[in-house]
Order: sequence, then C-alpha cells, then structure tokens
Amino acid sequence: MAKIDEVKEQIGLNKFIMGLISIMIFSITGFVVSHYVTIDSSFMIIVSISLVILIYIFILVFSKTIEKIKELKEL
Repeated sequence: MAKIDEVKEQIGLNKFIMGLISIMIFSITGFVVSHYVTIDSSFMIIVSISLVILIYIFILVFSKTIEKIKELKEL
C-alpha cells in the first residue's frame, strides 16, 4: 500500500510543478504582449529561449506524470 501512496504523491507533485510552469509561461507571454513595443530584440531573444526551455520542461514533467499514472495502474 505504501508504494501506491508514494506514486500518488509523485503524481500530485508533478501536477503542481506543471501548474507552476504553466503560470510562468502565461505570465512571461502576457508581459511580452503588453510591452511588445518597448522590448528590445536581445531581451526578446532571451525571453523566447526561456519560453522554449519552459515548454520543454513542461513536456518532460508531463511525460513523467503519464509514466507514473501507467505505473499506478499496474499496482
């Protein structure tokens, strides 16, 4: 029974992390949209790279969560 609880906790933590990453993606995007005229190109490149990295991390966490859900089904 302890293994099931551990997997459930990991799934919950992954969902929390995905929520935080989603908030960061939407916040950065909203900032860029609202300040698009005043942002210089070097800052825009840095923001774009950081958004790509955040999306990549989100996909990694999402795939780990799917693996944990499949593991939970097996238990």
